Amino acid sequence: MDLRSGRDRKQQKKWLSKGTVEAVRETSMAGVQSKEPTAQPTMEQLLQTMQEGFLALTRDNLEPLQKSIDRMEKRLDDQAEKLQQLEKSVEEQADFQTVADVEIRRLRDQQKVLLERLEDLDNRSRRQNVRIVGLPEGAEGLDAAAYVEGMFQKLLGNEVFPRP
Repeated sequence: MDLRSGRDRKQQKKWLSKGTVEAVRETSMAGVQSKEPTAQPTMEQLLQTMQEGFLALTRDNLEPLQKSIDRMEKRLDDQAEKLQQLEKSVEEQADFQTVADVEIRRLRDQQKVLLERLEDLDNRSRRQNVRIVGLPEGAEGLDAAAYVEGMFQKLLGNEVFPRP
């Protein structure tokens, strides 16, 4: 039993160290010994024919699988490229969004300052206006300035509002 297991280990080492076809040929031929000198070459030819047929069959079966794998790898590469483009686009959009948010905040602050200034100017412009309360609507007639001037002269006298 030890001899057989030692022989099996030697065969496994041959398989690992040499090509599969060569290892099969040596392993197969090592066990085949014939007493007739013409049988040995015939058996070797038969073994070689079988090995070539096996390789051709294996190649024929693996070729469509390899083509399919190649197509899938190409699709995967294409998808990876598209994914990189999308990631780059998303990063650009995020950068743009950040810039836009900063600009929006700046414009809102500027709008707030401008509205405060507008309100202040509006209030200041009204401080010098005089409001007259209690006059009936349309009492001034066609010339409101002349009516108000006449009314102040009557109420306050000619000394405060002399006529030009």
